[in-house]
Amino acid sequence: STHPPAPPLLTRISCRAMEVLGSLRAKASAAYVGATGHLKEHIAGAKLAVSKFTERITTRIAGASEAAQSAKLAALEYAAATHRLALKLKADVQSKGVKVCAQDVSVFALQFARETVASTKLQAGETIEAARAKALANIELTRQRAGEAKECTMGKAKELYTATGELVSQKSFQTTAASAGVGAVALGAGGAATGLAAGGVAGAAAGLPLALFTFGLSIPAGAILGSGAGLVLGVAAGATAGFVGGGAAGFGVYTKKDDIRGVASGAFVKASDGAECMKGRAIKSVEYAKGVVVAARARLVHAGTGGTAQHEHMD
Repeated sequence: STHPPAPPLLTRISCRAMEVLGSLRAKASAAYVGATGHLKEHIAGAKLAVSKFTERITTRIAGASEAAQSAKLAALEYAAATHRLALKLKADVQSKGVKVCAQDVSVFALQFARETVASTKLQAGETIEAARAKALANIELTRQRAGEAKECTMGKAKELYTATGELVSQKSFQTTAASAGVGAVALGAGGAATGLAAGGVAGAAAGLPLALFTFGLSIPAGAILGSGAGLVLGVAAGATAGFVGGGAAGFGVYTKKDDIRGVASGAFVKASDGAECMKGRAIKSVEYAKGVVVAARARLVHAGTGGTAQHEHMD
């Protein structure tokens, strides 16, 4: 027997569910792989940290063991030396007597003290000499650096003096400075006059509303204050503008002096040519006028002579 065909909706739902299930399985597998990788990395890092820590602890324990062993050996050696010294002292006492041993011990102690004092003096002298040599070396180094700094400062000062002298000796700087000074004086005076007048008018206008309460005294007071403030501001603004503008103009004129000279020379040549041309035309005009006058005079003379001859003939 055959199964009846499944409805299309159920088929699509079943396919969609299989796709979602497959996607979830893939994501779960990828998440498992990623988590496993991270876990392995953390485990490896933890193992490495534990191994480093263990290595440090082992190194410290080994160092402590070596130190303890060295201390133990030193203590044993000191104990053995003390024991040998005690046995030797006992043998000396038995053989030489207590008085002789005491004298030997005092002589040994005195010699040891002398050697210790001599060694201490020698070490102190060496330390003092080393400190003295170091101090002398530091003093010499300080002097050397001070000399270098002095030479460098003097060199820079000479360079600055030379550069300043060259700058001041330049015609462009002199022209610019002179133009700036003239411009500052000229515009400063103009600005002072303008500021004085404008400030006086503004101050008087500002004091006008209070004239009723001050019996008219606020107007001259405002004019005085305004003119003073305007004078200061006008001088400052005019001098600044004149200084900058005059300096710029002077520098521009000096920079373009060759062009300006060429233009002036060209204008002078053209003016000279024009004057010569006008002079030639004037001479020609005068000569023409003279010719006309001479011709007219000759005609008049001729006419007068002809009339006289005619009257004589008629007579």
